[in-house]
Amino acid sequence: MDPEALDRRRFCITINSVHYYLDAGPSDANRVCCAVLLTTTFILKAGEQIAFANVPLATQALRDAGSTSENAKEGNINISSHFPAGEEYVKVGHWTGIRDIHATPVVRADFGIGGVEIGGMGVDRRQSDDKRYMISLQRVLVVLDEQPTSLSWKFEGSQGVYYPWSTKLLVVVQKLSENNELWFPFELRLQWKFKVEVHGDGLGQSIKRLLARVDKHDGWMFKICGNYEAGVAKDAMEDAKMAAQHEKIPKMVGLRAAVMPWKNAQVTDVLS
Repeated sequence: MDPEALDRRRFCITINSVHYYLDAGPSDANRVCCAVLLTTTFILKAGEQIAFANVPLATQALRDAGSTSENAKEGNINISSHFPAGEEYVKVGHWTGIRDIHATPVVRADFGIGGVEIGGMGVDRRQSDDKRYMISLQRVLVVLDEQPTSLSWKFEGSQGVYYPWSTKLLVVVQKLSENNELWFPFELRLQWKFKVEVHGDGLGQSIKRLLARVDKHDGWMFKICGNYEAGVAKDAMEDAKMAAQHEKIPKMVGLRAAVMPWKNAQVTDVLS
């Protein structure tokens, strides 16, 4: 299996819902927005866990025959916001114990000409060891003049304890328009710079890195051309905004929402 096929087997994106709406803009233009609810899924072998993944997204004007010159302008259609809006961290494990360490004292003696270090016999000590195993979902939004805005989602689970295979994300795309249009066509692209790293399924297994190849892969593209199950994306966006306002966990989007079924299962196991 070539590297490109391996990447495709291990990662996929599903568009769940598309919701167009109007947002108040400058006096001479309206902001026509599109909320795209999508699911990222890592398809792994038994025993494997996500170590790190970079999922970069960008937009591009749809260049079909029916596209207007206004739609075809680079930079006229761009990613404007996203949910979750901030970084998310979740504790998936906690270990507390005692470890033995051997401390060797070193004394430096100075005799005027030069110094010499003298090592002692050393002593054995016991030290408490407290570790929290964390996973995270972070985002990087890169805005450059006359270039499409790039939104990179970064999934990290460095300890290999647990990472949810599926996570829902919300991407909001915006177009400035002087017309009274209610929607606009565009392409949402998963760029070729995405990468996936996984922990192996055994103690002797190192992290496996899976990269897209520049010469064979130019990104996966989704054509967005109208509302699709619009109520789902609308509800997800309203819930994410409300959760952020009241410092609660969203019901649908983000890492904290994706982890909840696993967290609830852990509690059930303890109580049973």
